[in-house]
Amino acid sequence: MNMQGNAKHFHIWQQNVAKSSVAQHDVLAKANPKDWDIIALQEPYMDYLGLTRAKSKQNMIYNTNQY
Repeated sequence: MNMQGNAKHFHIWQQNVAKSSVAQHDVLAKANPKDWDIIALQEPYMDYLGLTRAKSKQNMIYNTNQY
């Protein structure tokens, strides 16, 4: 069966931001939602409440085993 015509591609930006709020802000500011389906941040910045920062229209998913 030839499925090539129905193939779907995801565009994923994966970045290690080394717990830097500046690096994380830069990635999220430059990532155009029209170009990326998923933005995966390794070692995200976490504030004193254990929360990270994102744009209002972005959904954050946390690994609860790590944070």
